[in-house]
This record gives sequence, C-alpha cells and structure tokens, in this order.
Amino acid sequence: MIFDDYSHFGLYGSLNSNFSDAFTFLQSNLSMLCCGTHTINENGAHAIISEYETIHCEDKALEFHKKFIDIHIVLLGKEMLGFTCLSSCSIISFDNVKDFGTAFGDLSYITLKPKTFAILFPQDAHKPQIHVGPKSEFVKKVVIKVPHNLDSGTL
Repeated sequence: MIFDDYSHFGLYGSLNSNFSDAFTFLQSNLSMLCCGTHTINENGAHAIISEYETIHCEDKALEFHKKFIDIHIVLLGKEMLGFTCLSSCSIISFDNVKDFGTAFGDLSYITLKPKTFAILFPQDAHKPQIHVGPKSEFVKKVVIKVPHNLDSGTL
C-alpha cells in the first residue's frame, strides 16, 4: 500500500504502465464528471466516481481484488481507510467475475482527504468509506482501477 500527497502521484508512473494514463485522467476537471464508471484506456483501466455518506467501521467487511490495483482519491470530504496484508486475513469469499473478495483481519488506518491518495495492490486488503469521527460525512471520491499483471513484469 502507498499513501502519499497527491502532488507526488506522478512519481509512481513507473510502477505500472497504466499509471501514466491514470495520471492524465486525473488532470481533467474531475469535479465536472458525473458519478459512474469512466474509461481511461483500452487496457481496462477505468475510474469509478461515487458520492456517499461514510459508515461505521463495523458496517463493512474488508475487501480485496486480484486483477486490479485500486487508487483511492477523495475529492470532497474525508474518510478513514483501513488496510492490512491479505496474507494475515481470513478469507470470507471471492467472486472471480466481479474481482471482489471479502475478508476479516486486524487493521491499521489512514485518513484520506483531498490532496492525498492511496494505492492498494492485490496483496492489500482494505476497508474504505469509514467515518473519521463519530458522525457520517459526505464524500465524493474517485477510485481508479488499474489492471494488475505480474506476468508482464509490472505491478
């Protein structure tokens, strides 16, 4: 997992051949894009823009993906993101078609707010959309889904 200031995002372009296309997409006026899925490139990279109210930590299971790297960027509001190594978790389920698994494990937390981002790799189980404080908060967020392929030598 990588957590950094958004101004450093360009430094991570060499980690995956699709990251440069994701960076170009992020240079567009994201606040003008409506919620939903937006294609980034022909390799399968895409962005999901969503708006929601944060939830209590116990109301959500850990999630993980095997085919995609997630890049989480909060545009408005703030949320906690729980994370841990998938290898230390108990797997509950995995849907190969949806590339979505659930797990249980002990978490560490970061706070995502505008001007920060987190990159979560397939070995990172994570729990997004969590309250920062005791109350729910409105969040607008983009999650970039970048294809992960170890066979090609890229993350």
